[in-house]
Amino acid sequence: MATVSLNWGSTGVYERQKSNVSTSSNTGWVTYPLNSGSVSYRRITIALDEVFGTASPNITKIVLTVTAHKEGYSTRGDYSVYATKSDQTVTQCKTYSKAIYRNTDTTWTDTVYPDLFDLMSNKFTYNGHTCIELTPHVKNNASSNTFHITNVSVTITYAPPSYTITTSAGTGGSISPSSPSVESGSSQTFTITPNTGYNVSDVKVDGTSVGAVTSYTFNNVSAAHTISATFAKKTYKITTTAGTGGSISPSNPNVEHGTNKAFTITPNAGYQISDVKVDGTSVGAVSSYTFSNVTATHTIAATFALKTYTITATAGSHGSISPASASVTHGGSQTFTITPATGYNIEDVKVDGVSVGAVSNYTFSNVTAAHTISATFVSAQTQPYITSAAITYGGSQVGPSNKVPAGQGFIITIGVTEQ
Repeated sequence: MATVSLNWGSTGVYERQKSNVSTSSNTGWVTYPLNSGSVSYRRITIALDEVFGTASPNITKIVLTVTAHKEGYSTRGDYSVYATKSDQTVTQCKTYSKAIYRNTDTTWTDTVYPDLFDLMSNKFTYNGHTCIELTPHVKNNASSNTFHITNVSVTITYAPPSYTITTSAGTGGSISPSSPSVESGSSQTFTITPNTGYNVSDVKVDGTSVGAVTSYTFNNVSAAHTISATFAKKTYKITTTAGTGGSISPSNPNVEHGTNKAFTITPNAGYQISDVKVDGTSVGAVSSYTFSNVTATHTIAATFALKTYTITATAGSHGSISPASASVTHGGSQTFTITPATGYNIEDVKVDGVSVGAVSNYTFSNVTAAHTISATFVSAQTQPYITSAAITYGGSQVGPSNKVPAGQGFIITIGVTEQ
């Protein structure tokens, strides 16, 4: 609740009528003599819309404070309170006898509304304003004394008008409090809270953006307002780094909170994955990796190495192949030397099982797969061997039709070749 005190001359207080004689006190309140004394009164007209900013303030109590003064002898006077009704007639709310002492100011109060009269149901229009009106009235019973009102004040207790501040929160967060009613002239602070995994995207006050703030205060509220907030899911960057010889896909994506993200690690032709590190820790030479339920930034890095292929060399007895097998990087070359032992010659060289002749060296060029090379060797000394043999008798080949008689001689012919 709030209170406002009004005096004659306050904004929104008007003079509608005073006692119609020429004699007045120095306060502007009129007194005039009667045969049985004097009367002092003046209407106090209150324009509600000027005082409260509305024609229908929520008034709960009106207290009238009156100060009267007399000159001459002490005496009692009749005090009355009148109220103006909506039809402009005047009704007496209260009257009683009041002692006013000589040359003094005497003050008293009355709770007019709601105790004495329903003023708020008797509003009327004056000078374009919605008004209520009270008239304090003092009558002196001694004609020899001057008795008049010197001051009047009105204290009004009221509930200030309130205004609704309408809140609207999008998916992913909230505004607190929710659509409160705020008293005029007071302040109201709002807290904008994103849900887990969300950020405040924007806040608008009465349709105008005030940025992605997490709190906002309306000061000295004098009208209805709106405040709305939108939210967006948090995103986290996963930074990818691929060394020479391959790639990681996708590259440096932004991933929404709580979702999964899979990566493919692909070596270039002739390369193989050497290692993959996630947030600096090795996960092995994997070709794919999935981040699950992402709630923070991450890194994934891959290194690659050229593929290597083994060329297996096999030498038979009495010779050698150098080098004795070799590991060759993709696209590289490797020469092998075939050397027979002393007293021996190269008999044959086979590559991947196919003879390439009795060569003394062989080069594998642009290697892209594993291979084999083998060599056999033979003695270098001359060795005779029989190439033909025949037995003749009488100039003909011995056989079933040409038998050698007993006691007769025959000829044996042998053909020999040197190696």
